[in-house]
Amino acid sequence: MRTTLHRLASFGLGTLLLAAFASTAGAAADDSVIDRNRQQANAKSAYSASGEMGAQGFQEDFVNVAGPAAQRVRDEYDIPASVTVGQSILESNWGRSTLSANDRNYFGFKCTSPSNPGPIAISCHAYTTQECTPQCHDVTAYFRVYRTMEDSFRDYGRLLTTSSYYAGALPYRHEPDRFITEVAKNYATDPDYASKVIGLMRTYDLYRFEDQSGADGSPSVVSMRDGHQEMFARGGDGRVWHKWWYGGTWSDWVALDGVVGSAPSAVSMRDGHVELFARGVNGDLLHRWYYEGGQWSGWASLGGTLASAPSAVSMRDGHLEVFARGTGGDVIHTWWYGGDWSGWASLGGQQITGAPAAVSMTDNHIELFARAAGGDVIHAWYYGNGWNGWASLGGNTQGSPAAVSMYNGHLELFARGTDNAIWHKYYYAGGTWSDWGSLGGNLTGSPSALSMHAGHIELFARGTDNQLWHKYYYDPNPWSDWGSLGAI
Repeated sequence: MRTTLHRLASFGLGTLLLAAFASTAGAAADDSVIDRNRQQANAKSAYSASGEMGAQGFQEDFVNVAGPAAQRVRDEYDIPASVTVGQSILESNWGRSTLSANDRNYFGFKCTSPSNPGPIAISCHAYTTQECTPQCHDVTAYFRVYRTMEDSFRDYGRLLTTSSYYAGALPYRHEPDRFITEVAKNYATDPDYASKVIGLMRTYDLYRFEDQSGADGSPSVVSMRDGHQEMFARGGDGRVWHKWWYGGTWSDWVALDGVVGSAPSAVSMRDGHVELFARGVNGDLLHRWYYEGGQWSGWASLGGTLASAPSAVSMRDGHLEVFARGTGGDVIHTWWYGGDWSGWASLGGQQITGAPAAVSMTDNHIELFARAAGGDVIHAWYYGNGWNGWASLGGNTQGSPAAVSMYNGHLELFARGTDNAIWHKYYYAGGTWSDWGSLGGNLTGSPSALSMHAGHIELFARGTDNQLWHKYYYDPNPWSDWGSLGAI
């Protein structure tokens, strides 16, 4: 390992920093180059600041913003939110570093060249530094600029899950202390780096952010017959809450008993029926059901080890199928044809981020969508005689996609873009997929869509104001404007 001493001479705050910059293969392998000099100085300041006023003032302000962003990145990349927040504190000095304040760069990632910020950052910002090898001289370093804190966190998640140098940490995604201990072996030169992150996680109870797998607040929506809409969301108390619409006004939110560990997924296989699924707090698949005129069943476990929220689909009366991301990053599924549920099986090969989305546009057909590590949406399909391979539909998205069919032979795909607008593309049997088009909005949650009769689509997503927003489409009219349904 080559070690270069350098000084960051003009970072706006007039701070003179001196440390060892380790040009490790682990940092450079993925294209996210970590500045060890800045890393060590900010870590020292951040760790000192953690004792200034307990969990109050700027510390709690930072945690309140960083926690939900880290949860959304956790749902996309399956890395511990507590570790993301803890490291961002250490790397950015509680968001007070020049890089985080000016460029929303919370991990000090450098550009690989002056014009190459990588796939998530939007540009590069030049700063003058001093390198000492051992003689000191001025150099220009280029650091990544991000649109948002969440994008900086996403780049961090992308690095940890795509670089072979952090592969040893991935089996411990659900053990935050062990995860950061493994990450630190290649991430930092400070031998106490992991213990400092763990100290912050414990002092500020950052582990609380592991308790909400459905952290982006995304609802699941379903229609069990013409004129009915119902939405489900995981509340801060861990229970699933739901509200419904029968052509008048929306009901109030009502809780279903029992605690779950992820955002729910709802499906109807026939008129008057709703089946609800969620990942349990132990990673298994839970489900419960409702038949109109009766009562909700209790939760029952279908086993499995899920790394994402589930996605449920019915391709005909008497069939249910559930998909999720497995702990290896692949898609796993289980199905039911009126008897016992099958065992879990992997669709193999393709690695995905976030939760998959499944839809059926005709009997014996399933279309499956997911976000790939590069941000594009990929899909695979089934027509009763085996699954085909995965193919890319392009796009530059974040979070998990949603899909709907408003009649036989139609598919519509939705995803949140890096501009926080909802983008969509569509397919009509016998044709080809359209280009991506923007539906606008300023959303922070993944979308969810339903159709309650032919020619109708209703689209929902959580806004940056924590309101639930929706818009609708009635063929052949244009899309409505976005409208608020109140707090989610």
